[in-house]
Amino acid sequence: MSKSHSTLRSFCSRVSHIKPLTRCQSYLSAKTAIGAGVAWAVAQAVEPHGRPHLAPMAVVIIVQPTISDSLSRAFQRVIGVILGVATALVVRHFLGPSAWSIGIIVFAGPSVWDHRVLPSSVSPRCLCSC
Repeated sequence: MSKSHSTLRSFCSRVSHIKPLTRCQSYLSAKTAIGAGVAWAVAQAVEPHGRPHLAPMAVVIIVQPTISDSLSRAFQRVIGVILGVATALVVRHFLGPSAWSIGIIVFAGPSVWDHRVLPSSVSPRCLCSC
């Protein structure tokens, strides 16, 4: 038996234990995939020479099972980006762009803003997303 055949057999035995997606998981996956595709197209149309890959990443972070949860997560992301940019501007003013300033900004987002200013429902990912 060749090495590639045994590797394929090993892979197939590991994959056979994976459970199929539930209806809710399939719906969320489809909704996220469609949203990511639309976000890419819109970002490319708005700024043809920009970085459209950031728009689908935002969709993956924001999309939740319900519309209400998705809107809440989108609002949290906007607040997180605003606070993240404000923190970055302050740190950059004093330290300039460097590895240390990036480290301080990433540390300050979740540790400072998360518990003192924002409600507990705001994800630390949103604060570091800028």
